[in-house]
Amino acid sequence: MTWRLGLKGRQSVKLSPVTKAGGALSFSSQAVNAAPELTVPSDPSVLAGTPITFSISAFDADGDAITYGARSLPSGAAFDSTGKRSFTWTPTRAQAAGSPYMVTFIASDAFQAADTARIRITVTTLNTAPSIDSFEPGDTTLTRAFGQFIPFQIFASDAENDPLTYHWSVNGIFGGDQASFMFYPDKDLFPEECVVTVRVSDNKTTRELNWHLHLIISAVELNSLTASAQKGAVLLSWRTASESNHLGFNVLRSSLAEGPYETINAALISPAAEGRYSYLDRGARAGMKYYYKIQDVDRSGLLTLHGPVAAELALPERVDLAQNYPNPFNPVTTINFELPAAAEVELAIYDLQGRLVRTLARGVRGAGVHSLVWDARDEAGMAVPTGIYYYRLRTGNHLLTKKLLLAK
Repeated sequence: MTWRLGLKGRQSVKLSPVTKAGGALSFSSQAVNAAPELTVPSDPSVLAGTPITFSISAFDADGDAITYGARSLPSGAAFDSTGKRSFTWTPTRAQAAGSPYMVTFIASDAFQAADTARIRITVTTLNTAPSIDSFEPGDTTLTRAFGQFIPFQIFASDAENDPLTYHWSVNGIFGGDQASFMFYPDKDLFPEECVVTVRVSDNKTTRELNWHLHLIISAVELNSLTASAQKGAVLLSWRTASESNHLGFNVLRSSLAEGPYETINAALISPAAEGRYSYLDRGARAGMKYYYKIQDVDRSGLLTLHGPVAAELALPERVDLAQNYPNPFNPVTTINFELPAAAEVELAIYDLQGRLVRTLARGVRGAGVHSLVWDARDEAGMAVPTGIYYYRLRTGNHLLTKKLLLAK
């Protein structure tokens, strides 16, 4: 008799005689199946952006066919389970943040006996040095004057978002540890040639930027610079102790001490023999604080700033209508009026017979001092004859009238 065992488990067979002689015989057996044995490489490490490939294998002592599989594959990875049994993957730099990755491989036979193995894949990155994206001043070779603040600033980033540190120096002398640096070149402390250096570090690598600075003595040395509030304007006054190779001045204004500043004079203010200067800013608005700088211009084109100084025009205390100027006039005159608060206004010109000649303003105006110009023309744009005219301001319960004279 031949007995073929089943696939697995404890099995038995009983033999009984066909005659009454003899007893039955029983046989039992345990079918044992050996699971496959996996062989995998040691835990690998791979640089982001670099492909990794490895193969696995398995041995089955019973010679059974082996089926392969994988679980928890990282995004972008592939496993060839039916061919070379190879794992392939090119991890991205972003995937390094999720490292390590645990991948499970399985080898099983037809009887569901299986072996598993986990491989730990570590994704690494090479550190990228910080990037200096932009910087101010944009020119790294500069000519500036002694005794004038010189601002420096850089804008840096890091590919790994590592925290950045800054180190500023002037000719090797420490200056600051922020992204910006204000340098004051005192002529008693610094030579004419200076190198301003900034180093940006992510604590692994460092970037460096240098400005080469040529320092000269300013064409102008100021004795004083003041700003004072006047009626409807700000008066700037300054005196110079010395001037050389000097073309003139510009006046710059800002609503913030740190700027930005804009030039407000229409033409360069020429040098004065006695060194005394003034500028009346009629464009200043009441209730606003303004900052002013004086810019001197030398013949080489060097621009040097002095200041800032500040002044604030107070809001008017009452409605007022000023006398026009000039008066008498020809061909234009300016009319100012003041409002302590925003209000609906109308300002118009009338002749001696009380007939309307021209409406200069109608609508809401804000608090402060307002200026209007009349060019001696009527509503149709025609020139009016010389003589006496009246101008009238109407706002709320106020009605103010003054006389003006158009001369030949």
